[in-house]
Amino acid sequence: WARRNTPSGIHPARNNLALFFGCSFTLGAGVDDDETSPYFFSRMSPEFNVYNYAGSGFGPQQMLSALKEMDIPAQVEEASGRRIA
Repeated sequence: WARRNTPSGIHPARNNLALFFGCSFTLGAGVDDDETSPYFFSRMSPEFNVYNYAGSGFGPQQMLSALKEMDIPAQVEEASGRRIA
């Protein structure tokens, strides 16, 4: 789905959704999956399904493009609670 894995970041029973967009810092370039900002967010907020759509060298234009062009609702668990990006 063109996103980085976030260990234990997705579980069907959770009602909230957090999408991460950004550059290599958010992506976690050079570190393991369990050393990224989205991972630490998932550890501190276990009620959220966490998705990491960041990329190396990405900026606001890639986030806008992803939101326009990618069918993100088809790629994430349904959220009936809070949704943040």
